[in-house]
Amino acid sequence: NMPNTEIYTALERGTIDMSGWTSIGMMDFNWDRYLKWRVDPEFFSTDLGIIVNLKKWNSLAPRTKEILARVVIEHEQSSMKALAELRIKEWAELEKRGMKPVALTGDAGKRFAAEARKASFARMKERMEKAGGMENYDRMIRLFAPN
Repeated sequence: NMPNTEIYTALERGTIDMSGWTSIGMMDFNWDRYLKWRVDPEFFSTDLGIIVNLKKWNSLAPRTKEILARVVIEHEQSSMKALAELRIKEWAELEKRGMKPVALTGDAGKRFAAEARKASFARMKERMEKAGGMENYDRMIRLFAPN
């Protein structure tokens, strides 16, 4: 793992020649100058989530909890739609710039997706352990990645 702030320089210097990344945002960092292939299948859009400290959540008034829950759900739904649209636009632009998709199919595609999800879940687990909220990890994984 490498901080995303160091990836451009590593690509530029030839220290690395690949990077795992979400479905969007690569052009924001100008990585597409150096990365010429995209490996499919997609395995997640991102593993960032909204996590609230349980002690803090329990201290909130019921009406505040209701408002926060509603706003988070609305945000998740609207942002998923907006980000899916952005993904289509960005992939089209990346292909115009010369990036080519390479599809792993069959067993190779399944193993690739499974290992990528496993790495993502390990990262989420590590963050939840630091926050002290492991009692909801299994439920969160089922909700985050239902298939």
